[in-house]
Amino acid sequence: MKVGTLDKFLENLNKQQKQVVKHIDGPAIVIAGAGTGKTTTLVGRLANLVVNGVEPESILLLTFTKKAAEEMILRAKNLIGKDANIKGGTFHSFCLQLLRRNANLLGYKNDFRVYDREESELILQQLLLSQKSRFYNYDNDDLPKGKLLADIYSKAKNKYLPFEEVIKQDHPNLNDVVDVIIEVFNLYEKKKKEEQAMDFDDLILNGLELLRKYPKIVEKLSQTFKYIMVDEYQDTNKPQAEILYLIGKHQNVVSVGDDAQSIYGFRGANFENMFEFQKHFPNTKVYTLEVNYRSVQPILNLANAVLTNMDKKYTKVLRTSKAGGSKPYLFIAKDDSEESEFIVSEIEKLLNSGYSPQNIAVLMRSSYHSAALELLLREHNIDYVKVGGLKIWEVKYVKEFLKIVEFLIKPNEVLALEVLSLLLPKNKRGNFSKERFSEIVNSLVKGEFDRLSFLVEYYDLWRLREFSEFYEKFKKGKISTEDVIDEAVKFYVREIFQYKYKFLEDYRESESSLYDIAELIKQHKDDVFGFIKEFKLSGGQTGTKKDVLTLSTVHSAKGLEWDVVFVIGLSEERFPSRFCKTEGDIEEERRLFYVAVTRAKELLYLTLNSKNKPSRFLKELPSELITEFEKITLDLALRNSKNALNLSYSLTIPKENLNLLLNQKSVLEAELKDVIGDWLKNLGLNNPSISITTQPPLLDYDYDLPF
Repeated sequence: MKVGTLDKFLENLNKQQKQVVKHIDGPAIVIAGAGTGKTTTLVGRLANLVVNGVEPESILLLTFTKKAAEEMILRAKNLIGKDANIKGGTFHSFCLQLLRRNANLLGYKNDFRVYDREESELILQQLLLSQKSRFYNYDNDDLPKGKLLADIYSKAKNKYLPFEEVIKQDHPNLNDVVDVIIEVFNLYEKKKKEEQAMDFDDLILNGLELLRKYPKIVEKLSQTFKYIMVDEYQDTNKPQAEILYLIGKHQNVVSVGDDAQSIYGFRGANFENMFEFQKHFPNTKVYTLEVNYRSVQPILNLANAVLTNMDKKYTKVLRTSKAGGSKPYLFIAKDDSEESEFIVSEIEKLLNSGYSPQNIAVLMRSSYHSAALELLLREHNIDYVKVGGLKIWEVKYVKEFLKIVEFLIKPNEVLALEVLSLLLPKNKRGNFSKERFSEIVNSLVKGEFDRLSFLVEYYDLWRLREFSEFYEKFKKGKISTEDVIDEAVKFYVREIFQYKYKFLEDYRESESSLYDIAELIKQHKDDVFGFIKEFKLSGGQTGTKKDVLTLSTVHSAKGLEWDVVFVIGLSEERFPSRFCKTEGDIEEERRLFYVAVTRAKELLYLTLNSKNKPSRFLKELPSELITEFEKITLDLALRNSKNALNLSYSLTIPKENLNLLLNQKSVLEAELKDVIGDWLKNLGLNNPSISITTQPPLLDYDYDLPF
């Protein structure tokens, strides 16, 4: 064994990491704060076990991906020698091997078939289509998708919940068809039995059932794997934790995780596993990794403040190995457009100062929160890649809503036809002659509301009746552009979206996105048609190179890091989500915020707009941990013996810089000279006197400008 190599490895570890590495016997839980070298510590412990005489074959490493296990084992082998045969893999692969030898005890053949996730989704979709007659007027494309059904099935199984409860809690839009979905799940389970098949959830649940029923199998596993290590323990579900309790009866179990990064409850992960570990393994030693190798201390100070507000937690205080660093920045905009303008402006400054696009990320709670930003990035020719959701203009229901708004602002025959295809019930579309249909189109385009009203009543076109009512008010100037957009989105959601998209996987967030897009359109009320045109053109903007900016949901960003991170949309009903129902939901959102801020290595920006209340997570933070950006307008009165000029110049700068600017005239002079000096000379305003006031009123004085 390469003891010397391991000794050198240990020299590079901090005190807390060394304690974990040198832990041999007995249970332990390692609370690994964000960026604290968890993987390095696990690798060191694997190697140290072997160096201290533990047979490699008796070590079991359980992780959440096969790749993670392979990489850790390879690194450990490089420390101790290539002959180390450590067993590693996921909970699913462990249970698969167990069932391949013993499935016959549960009534399966040992060579049972395994459905992968894609196959499960396809089968569920096919079984749903077999029940199509129970969905009345819905097309196949509008029915619940296989992925949604698989998500519901999996969560119910892993949390030991009835299917009805999961549907009621997470997908109330499916309440009307809950009986059909349960029937589909029953058919699915029957099909699996008939085909001697298991899906991924069955591997865990049947593996657990086997261990519960057959103590001899548990005994054999405990004798084979005398030392067990589990990574990312905060993401385990109840059945996985129960498997660990059973096979770890020898007590030589070490689990590593971070309770503050438990953010996958919606998938079935059980946050409480981190705290119940000690109940099942008495005399557990608790180790805490707190030295962060990722972020500068001002960012960690903010992260620590988030931790202190968590209701249930393991206490830890992150500290850095890096020197210096800037406080996180806060910017409060008036609306989404100004928030996006600020972010793009800062990104351009960062790029000009030498930062690479691939080292900058914009994180958001939900994927549709970046709609305004994506438009502006395209306008400024900044390439990006989006992770964790579709670009908003790729979504079918968004395109439909935009068609309605476009028609209201600038009606034409093509748009009228597209709007009518949405508004006319399918059972009415065959009732018109070609001439009568053309008459409806012409009346709609020309705004001939009396004639349109007659046709609407004659054919009982209830959707078109309501649409034409607010369309007429708008055309006659009785309501404003902003009001008609409000009416349009409420109409579209109520009369089209709630029916046509009733069975969407993310129905509630999709509905919310429509109202957010309506707000964004209203911010461009002076040129709605032009804005929508730009919105649709944005579909061509994607990152194809590696060196591009990243836009990501926070869930998709877990485990990643960037030099600069913007966390956007930090207002109530966005972050935390408006769909939080319980204190437990809010606590998971707080942990999600912690994950977001700990992705940043050097600079962290927090942004929101003032149309909504600031997020409670921001309000909980001590003000001294943040530098807020201030928006001021310099009102300049410039004059010399021949000319005079009044102008305004807007500045958005950190408050620290603002104080410096206001207290030192030389700094202000340099700022103005850089921005407007050449322009003034071209106007013949050499060496002018200047009077400066600011809005808000921070400064008011006169002096001669020396350029």
